[in-house]
Amino acid sequence: MNKLFFVFILLSSAFIIGCEKEEPDTADCNPATSFSADVLPLINTSCGNATCHGAGATNGAMTNYTEVKSYVDNGKFNQRVLVTQDMPVGSSLSAAQLASLQCWIDDGAQNN
Repeated sequence: MNKLFFVFILLSSAFIIGCEKEEPDTADCNPATSFSADVLPLINTSCGNATCHGAGATNGAMTNYTEVKSYVDNGKFNQRVLVTQDMPVGSSLSAAQLASLQCWIDDGAQNN
């Protein structure tokens, strides 16, 4: 009985510890990521040609805050850029660039 109880406590503790939510490292987000200084230039460089998300793109432009924010709000930006990382096509973003975009979204995707 004592051994069974000990095993139960041990497994329960491991389960509880394993299920704790890991908090993001907020040090990576300081200073705060700015849409105009960080996000938009990155999008312009990586996604801004006419065949992708530049002005006049048939699959949806991302040339200003309103256009980018619509992709953030519908979840496509997070899914394609940060989760599956299949955007931008043909190039991958660095870990620092991905972290910066994640910080901007986590901070409310502000027009700053």
